[in-house]
Amino acid sequence: MENRLPRRQVADLCRTLAVSLLCGSWLAGGPLLAALELAGPFQDHGVIQRDLPIKVWGKADAGSKVSVSLGGHTGSAETADDGRWVVALPALPAGGPHELVVSSGDEKIKRTDILMGEVWLCSGQSNMEWPLWKCSNAKAEIAEADYPSIRFLMEPRVAASAPSEKVNGQWTVCTPETAGKASGVAYFFAKEQWKKHKVPIGMIVPSVGGSRIEPWISREGFLADPALAGIIEELKLKENDPKKYNQQFTEKYNAWLEKNFAGDPKKAEEAKQWAAPDFDDTLWQKIEVPESVESQGYASDGVFWLRKQLQIPPSWLGKDLKLHLGRIDDVDETFFNGQKVGETSFKTTASPWSDARDYVIPGKMVTSQDVVIAVRVSDFSGAGGMFQKDKKPLVLQVADGSSLPIPLEGRWQFRFENEIPDGTLPTPPTTVLNASTFFNGMISPFVGYGLRGFLWYQGESNAGDPEQYKKLFPALIQDWRKLWGGGDLPFFFVQLAAYEPGRIRVIDPNANSSWATLREAQASALSLPAVEMVTAIDVGDAFDIHPADKASLGERMSLAADRIVHKQDVVSSGPRFISAEKDGKEIRVRFANSEGLKVAGTEAVGFTVAGKDGKFYLAEARIDGDTIIVSSPSVADPVTIRYAWSNDPGSANLRNKQDLPAEPFRFSF
Repeated sequence: MENRLPRRQVADLCRTLAVSLLCGSWLAGGPLLAALELAGPFQDHGVIQRDLPIKVWGKADAGSKVSVSLGGHTGSAETADDGRWVVALPALPAGGPHELVVSSGDEKIKRTDILMGEVWLCSGQSNMEWPLWKCSNAKAEIAEADYPSIRFLMEPRVAASAPSEKVNGQWTVCTPETAGKASGVAYFFAKEQWKKHKVPIGMIVPSVGGSRIEPWISREGFLADPALAGIIEELKLKENDPKKYNQQFTEKYNAWLEKNFAGDPKKAEEAKQWAAPDFDDTLWQKIEVPESVESQGYASDGVFWLRKQLQIPPSWLGKDLKLHLGRIDDVDETFFNGQKVGETSFKTTASPWSDARDYVIPGKMVTSQDVVIAVRVSDFSGAGGMFQKDKKPLVLQVADGSSLPIPLEGRWQFRFENEIPDGTLPTPPTTVLNASTFFNGMISPFVGYGLRGFLWYQGESNAGDPEQYKKLFPALIQDWRKLWGGGDLPFFFVQLAAYEPGRIRVIDPNANSSWATLREAQASALSLPAVEMVTAIDVGDAFDIHPADKASLGERMSLAADRIVHKQDVVSSGPRFISAEKDGKEIRVRFANSEGLKVAGTEAVGFTVAGKDGKFYLAEARIDGDTIIVSSPSVADPVTIRYAWSNDPGSANLRNKQDLPAEPFRFSF
């Protein structure tokens, strides 16, 4: 049976599939100027979504007829005036392999080994990107990863200023030779789904380490929400009048610095001398580099200085030098013998904490063998300090590489200029430089390609601004669903894991926690239909932002798919707060998914309560059926209760019958 679409409908479908501008060839691996082109997602070894009408699209000479055949069905269409074509085919059941054949006149494109199955788009930052070879038990997992019905498309990092249609990754069959490079979370999810349902699985993984959520939302997604539309207006200003935009941003940034980083004026004046080569820093504290200051006992944000004295060879005098300081969290000003040689801040990048510091020292500054490197660091949240970037050592070297570099790792002198209690600073202003850029370069090329749903693991880079995330996260979900044709495509995400580098797991019930409030912002998206959250506080690593246990997370996401997609009667999350009732000094808490409520250990850990004074105390908790009763001898009239409310709540131990962890929450009467 032939399915033919009129030219006007072809043009309409093309517009929704293309999203916007054409920024590259659709033809995966084919010649750029071919008359007949096939959209990039349609490749050898690919997976196409089963049980949904199929749209196949591409380009050809204007006015030509294009025919498409797949799985015994054939359809055709005429190209629109701009050369675009879309052919609609009926849904196909799970199975294969099939051949996809596209022809126009004497031209023909053939794709082989195509499976019909479940296709998921998996995105986020480094924890979604994290490869299987870096996960727990990786060697054994990779050795048994012989799953020819699982396919991965790992999309390389591409940032674009306008929506692209070019796919840069390749569909790859899951084998022990290829699995190690696949996303760990995506692999474990796909493995569980394949074992349970024996349906081919296709995992499309466009993710970027260190990325915030803003780059993953389309411009239309921002404009659809009046509370977020200003981001695009700022971006337009930056594109159309960068001088005015930079001036306005610099004013905002300096105002934020003045308000939050002014500190003691006398100390700030004194600190102006700390870059000088003859300044006496012998009474300063000593600290190891590369490492966070928090891991060495300084639980504060603010402004601090790092100084290191060294001696260079006489042959280096008068030559250009290169200073590689890895990455510095968050922003820095760097001095060489008292003269400023580099700066990385929000004035130049949206994520300064992840950028490498490679500064050039002109030869005219290199006049003495005695050298002092001084770095003024502004730390806004989390772990501050100097760290390796891509495992490259910190060094000073001759720019032309004619001599061996001098290592800079080891002991540095350290002193605070302005010490601020950890977690109390508001989020600094950031540039809109990267709004929509990863959507344009990495999501847009797949719009229109049939999906079963989305997996999302991101949030660490937005932890400083949870209130904004409450707006951005649902905006992203609704944006992507709309682009894929509306409806409630399933969306499963991982809540931030436990993480607080260098800290011993001791609960300070009154500590500020940017990660706890970000987890709360993430959880607010559960108000949307067909959304499920995977809690990860029990599998986190306090010392590593990339927990190695990706298997638990993939398996929990698989449970969500079993419940929401496959309509199975399973529990896909741990105890989830419903309500709290107060009876004197005791609070009774009720949860969803609370059958078989239990603790991992001898007593419940992780609850805190506060009275009207707002001061929190560790609380005792006991299980009573499917509820838990919480109290503290220090709080006679509790008004607020919190659970797992810290950056690293890994010791919180409430679980349900399915051994899934209770989700963090707070509630006030």
